[in-house]
Amino acid sequence: LGHNTAGDSPLFHSDAALCSRYPCCIMAEITVELVRKRAEHNEGLVTTLEELSLHQEELASINDFLNRNCRHLKILYLQNNIIARIENLSHLRQLEYLNLALNNIEKIEGLQSAEFLRKLDLTVNFIDLDELRAGLEHLRPLSHLEDLYLMGNPCQSKWEDEDKSFRSYCIAKLPQLQRLDGTDITRSERIQALQKLPQLEKQLESLADAVRREKAAKQPEDVGELRELAEEELTQHTPEVRTAMYREMAEQKSEKQAQEDAMKPKERNYAKEHAESVQSARAKEQQQIKERENRLPRQTNQAGLEFSITEEGREGKGAVLLDLKLAKHLDSSLIDVDVHPKYVSVVVKSKRLLLHLPAEVASGRAHAQRSRTTGHLLITMPKVNPDENMLSIRAAQRREKEEQEQRKRAELRQKRKKSRSRSLASQMLGEGQGSSEEEDSSSDEDDAENIPAAPQTLSGPVRIQGLVPRRLGGIGKSAAPSIRAVSTQQLKQA
Repeated sequence: LGHNTAGDSPLFHSDAALCSRYPCCIMAEITVELVRKRAEHNEGLVTTLEELSLHQEELASINDFLNRNCRHLKILYLQNNIIARIENLSHLRQLEYLNLALNNIEKIEGLQSAEFLRKLDLTVNFIDLDELRAGLEHLRPLSHLEDLYLMGNPCQSKWEDEDKSFRSYCIAKLPQLQRLDGTDITRSERIQALQKLPQLEKQLESLADAVRREKAAKQPEDVGELRELAEEELTQHTPEVRTAMYREMAEQKSEKQAQEDAMKPKERNYAKEHAESVQSARAKEQQQIKERENRLPRQTNQAGLEFSITEEGREGKGAVLLDLKLAKHLDSSLIDVDVHPKYVSVVVKSKRLLLHLPAEVASGRAHAQRSRTTGHLLITMPKVNPDENMLSIRAAQRREKEEQEQRKRAELRQKRKKSRSRSLASQMLGEGQGSSEEEDSSSDEDDAENIPAAPQTLSGPVRIQGLVPRRLGGIGKSAAPSIRAVSTQQLKQA
């Protein structure tokens, strides 16, 4: 179909008039997207398809896609379209069943290479008596053809009589047929058809001449008649009417699809957005460097990414490592890494991460690796000076400071414990017993460390039953005689 008005078939003239009625309607074509959509049973694979259904797709022709990409097809459904010619099937040599019912086919052709074709369905097309003989001669070499459907065509409706001349002629011309229009062919029926063949040939020739004259007389007025039909209602069963109907259906489907697409959220072009974000981020970094008088740009983490910075090499020297925790299924094309001597900038899905490095690195020798298991991104940046190890120095300084503070706190606790133990002993023994305490201090030095801070005062008479060891706040065995003497004197005085 198309806008060609110079063709010999009246279909081209009428289709040009229909195009004036539906100027914005474009008929569908066989494309890879359409075939993959209909190849879900084959996991979307096109080249290995053996069965394909393209019915009710408003197809106007059979293009070369199937011929080039689907050469293993055995079953092909193309019914209920407006296909005008059987073409571009020369490489489908394994084709066994072809369904072209309810189309605009006027001539049987283009099947000479389908040597394994078993079933052909041309129900309700426009094959007339002037093309019947040539069409059956075209199918005669197909030795495997067993089932043929031609009902609903003008050749069948115009040659319908009591003797079933149309059926007899087809049976006589195609001896390999087993069924015609769904009815089995008997042996006696085949014998009778062959006997009547010469008579049927003459009858067909006269009918075909009448059809040719009718078409020749109708062709000059075809465009005008079609315009009159287009203004009123197209009710006749002709290729033009079917084309007009399907064009209107295609237009309605296109409008509906456009409305559905308008309601869907717009598809984002992540690659384009990422490229624009990278360009903007790099320009912003350069602008910040100029504004800050050649100082480093500000650190930022727009996406809130988890990261860690470490060092590797001998004694923690050699390279700076940046480990970024990224989503496992994030496309690597949405990640951009830019390493500078003093900082690193990473753009992940239009979000920027900028970090200052603890040491100067050789940006030209830096490299990035992505884990297939976790999705983490590891950026390795070799140092310019391997001895520059700021992270380890800072960590060592922090550890040394913490150790000093711990030692000071321990010494202070020790002093407090000793002072508390001495105050208790002096109160119990008095000033005269200081010498004996000093003599015994060396033997009980270990016990003095654990004396609790609980100062006690003596008031009035004291009676002691048993000895309290120094570890529990007592004075030990060495001072026992003095304690007894003191306690006895105090009791006598009392």
